[in-house]
Amino acid sequence: SVFIDQFTTNGTLVGSIAVPDNDTNFLLVSGSASSEGALTRSADGRLLVLAGYNIAFTNSSSSLAGSSSANVPRVLGVLDSAGSFAVVGFTTNQYSGNNIRSGTTDGRGNYWGAGANSGTFYFGTGPTNTVQNAVANSVVLQDVGENLYFSTSKTTPGIWKIPGTPTAPATAAVFLNAGSGSSPYAFAFNTNFTTAYVADDTLTGKGGVQRWNFNGSVWTLSYPFAGITNVGARGLAVDFG
Repeated sequence: SVFIDQFTTNGTLVGSIAVPDNDTNFLLVSGSASSEGALTRSADGRLLVLAGYNIAFTNSSSSLAGSSSANVPRVLGVLDSAGSFAVVGFTTNQYSGNNIRSGTTDGRGNYWGAGANSGTFYFGTGPTNTVQNAVANSVVLQDVGENLYFSTSKTTPGIWKIPGTPTAPATAAVFLNAGSGSSPYAFAFNTNFTTAYVADDTLTGKGGVQRWNFNGSVWTLSYPFAGITNVGARGLAVDFG
């Protein structure tokens, strides 16, 4: 079962919201996959988006990720500022036999998902569609500045960009090359895309939260934050001020 905890920026717990786990409008995560459970915010800032499995809670030891999506549908859910939860995306033929990991929305009824297979999939109010599967294995997907970006450790590790917010097949390209052996998860860009922070799950030398700078032609790693270097990170939130 999933619980969304809210904290102040000094670490004080504000409250916790339980996502429904045994109703017609429910979502679970496997509870064992470190790649699952990413939270992203809608482009308009109104909604939190998460991905999971549409199956009622049981004490079964069977693998949710290992189940077919025909038997265990993959879903996207959203939580609004009032604490209301709704399942907004549903598929019985994508991310089958593996993890669904994250989702994003423009806040206007369009939703996209990411996972260990199936690439970037459009869940919106119109016909569903595969947006890209050249990089089938991705982790965190976000709508930033009306473009889609996703992190991956496959093909070329880093942050990839899909121009616009397409609902039909489109082309993805490397935006920030994080280098061989990296394992990027969550990420954030400043408004003019000159600074990026990336949560990296590797443990050797540069794992943790990294700062990247763009000089107009290439992204370069400035530093991983001291104190958590060599400790893998998977999530982050950035206040650029």
